[in-house]
This record gives sequence, C-alpha cells and structure tokens, in this order.
Amino acid sequence: MKKILLLFFPLIIFGQTNKSTCETLFKINEIIQEKHYKPKALNDSLSKYVFTAFLSELDKNNKLFLVNEIENLKKHKYKIDDYIETKDCQFLKDFYKVYSTAIVRNNKIYNELEKELISFESTETILFSREPFPYVSNEIELQKRIKKTTIFQILKNIAETSKNKDSLIQNFSKLSIQSKKKVFELYKCKTAELNYSELEFNSKFLNVFCSYFDPHTSYFSKEDDDKELIDKVPLEDGKLTFSLESNESTIPSSRNPSVGFF
Repeated sequence: MKKILLLFFPLIIFGQTNKSTCETLFKINEIIQEKHYKPKALNDSLSKYVFTAFLSELDKNNKLFLVNEIENLKKHKYKIDDYIETKDCQFLKDFYKVYSTAIVRNNKIYNELEKELISFESTETILFSREPFPYVSNEIELQKRIKKTTIFQILKNIAETSKNKDSLIQNFSKLSIQSKKKVFELYKCKTAELNYSELEFNSKFLNVFCSYFDPHTSYFSKEDDDKELIDKVPLEDGKLTFSLESNESTIPSSRNPSVGFF
C-alpha cells in the first residue's frame, strides 16, 4: 500500500510502502519536526487536538456514538503523544472498534425504521443548534433522535416539492412514500461511504494528525482517486518534494507537478 503526505510552505510529499500505521505515524512526526517550516512539539496539546478533531471527523454532529463509548475513549485524550513516541498504536484499534460498533448499530436502527409504518400525525419537537448536541446515553435515545430527524427530513422534502399547500395536502400520501424512499436511499449511500476499512480509518487519523501542524498539511493514501488529489493540490512552482522509501531515507525530489506516489 503506497501513501503520500502533503505539506505546504513548502509542500512536502511522503511516500511509504508496506509500513504499519505506527511506523508511518512515527516517521511522519519525525520528518515534520525536521522539515516543517514551523513544527509544533509532541505534547498534551497535540494529543487533545488530535483526539477532539478525530472524533469530530468521524461524527461531526454527535449522532453516532454514545456517552459511555466516548467516556471509554477519553483515557487516550492526553496520551496520544506518548503513544507516538513509544510506537504504540493500540489506541487506534480501540477507536476503530467503537466506530465499527456504532456504524453497525446505526445501520440496524435505520433498517428497522425503514420497515416501520411512520406516522406523520404525531406531535414532535425538533431542536436546532449551531453546535452539535451532546451525545445520547443509550440506544433507545439514539433511536428517538434518528426517528425525529428522519421524519423532519421526509416532511422537508415534501414541502420543497411545491408551494401549493392544497396540492401538497391532496398528494401527501404519495409524496410521503416517495420522500421516505429518497431519504433512506440517501442514508444508504452515506453509510456505504462511512464503512471504512481499518486501513482507511487509520489514514483518516493520520490526516487529522497532520492538520495539527497547519491546515495545509495533509495525508493521503494511494486509495484516494488520483484526479481528486490533483484537484485538492494547487499545482504551483516552488514546492519541495520528499519521498519516503522502504529504507526510511528522505530523498529530495524535484518532480512537477508536486503530486506523486512512490
């Protein structure tokens, strides 16, 4: 598996082959500390940032995990810097296990809800906030939250089909069936994208780790579409490129454009 790491100011690209995630993480930090224009220390501040940012990357709106799952993961919150130094990446397996469990649970909830004959005559309250709501305590609360948001989305889709209130009322039964189908099809598409392999999951963590140093420092695996990578990276002159070979040496390269796999 080949991977690259992109850094700007200047842009640095790392390639790796057949390394464990821990070895990759250790090497990324080692080279950032040496080559980055303004490296940051490996300390509790990094650990806190990476822990929080990674959870947000996995579950932006706190609709996936339960309170007890987050509490169990908090034991890692200020230790990630220590794990990197000792090359101990067991914490990533803990994260992946919790994430995989949450994905299976949510799929189960949505599959059961899809089969349910949803009533649109009940009185429900939907709250909105610019900030994510707190994690729920148990699966029953999660089911209620998902059901409320699903009903809201179905009704929202119906409302957006026409400004004619009488027409909406007259065709509500047909529209609700169509809208429900659309909502669950969309969910299934999103779920397919969220079913990460452990390798994909770890790559997301590596990208979050890189972002701590500056917003232009990114990690991509070879699994990323080549064209998508080209679109993400502005192809300008004056970039510095480094490749990381299997012997873990750092080799300057002048490849242009500054996107490459090694």
